[in-house]
Amino acid sequence: MTTTASPKVKCELCNDTNFIFHEDGSAEICPHHKAELERKYNERLFQSAQIPKRFWGKSLDNFEITRQPYAHKVALDYVTSWPHTDSLFFTGEVGTGKTHLALAILGDLVKKNVNGLAVTVPDLLDELRPSANEEKRAEQMQILKTVSLLILDDLGAQKTTDWVTERLFVILNARYANLLPTVITSNTTLKELVDIPGWPRLVDRISEMARVVKLTGKSYRLKQARRERE
Repeated sequence: MTTTASPKVKCELCNDTNFIFHEDGSAEICPHHKAELERKYNERLFQSAQIPKRFWGKSLDNFEITRQPYAHKVALDYVTSWPHTDSLFFTGEVGTGKTHLALAILGDLVKKNVNGLAVTVPDLLDELRPSANEEKRAEQMQILKTVSLLILDDLGAQKTTDWVTERLFVILNARYANLLPTVITSNTTLKELVDIPGWPRLVDRISEMARVVKLTGKSYRLKQARRERE
């Protein structure tokens, strides 16, 4: 293996060629280059999903466990037992920690090189609406249907139309059929979602694929804001 490198090169393993060449004539991609490609790929996925910076860095370690001990344990078990095909449906009032837990699951699994993607449902559907760039929309749908772990945050907050219902069913049904896990958060229960016109089939699919985890209590953010004013 060639190890001599110019002092000006960024990577001494491959001399900035992106490949490591061995004496037997074989070659392999430089691990530094491979890691950079993976980083850029995941960065593009997160950028396309428009994940708010407020939720970057959320982890199971910095979640206040006393708020939701049961839900936190479910999330921790989910990470430690990976890989599996189970999905989760976090439901509870606004501000109870659903999004933090869902994105913490994703963040901890990405550290284990799991290819994941988090999207906020209302924002996602805005991106998927018919436009001139049909190729981009098709690519986004393919990612949503095939990514190793998908986080669907705030299901039920979107404006419901036949088109919205059909898009959501296509995504969830593809993941259900291919045993791909999905973590969903919602301020609404499945019993409430099933009453939305056109949603019984969608709710039935979620019920089949996901374990329901109820987060109890009132909004932690409101409690914190009140404490700060006092």
